[in-house]
Amino acid sequence: MSRGTAADKLCSFITHTCRLLLQVRVVHGKEPNHFLAMFGGCLVIFAGGKAGWGSHQQDEGPGDPYLLHVRGTAAFNTKAEQVNAIPVSL
Repeated sequence: MSRGTAADKLCSFITHTCRLLLQVRVVHGKEPNHFLAMFGGCLVIFAGGKAGWGSHQQDEGPGDPYLLHVRGTAAFNTKAEQVNAIPVSL
């Protein structure tokens, strides 16, 4: 889903539910601590989205081997990001 489509769907949802909602864009790599805290230290960011997942089920994750870099010191600032699976990434 493109950003434009997501924004249109959100506006439609707000119109149909008559609720006051706030949409905020978060830039990759600059996630604020209060955003990360919503995931309780379990946010995993895969490179390239789900396009390379192949025939796996939606919740299984990428089919190829991958390497995650975990950053953070507590649940409110921890995230895992996929990095290239090469020796220099270790």
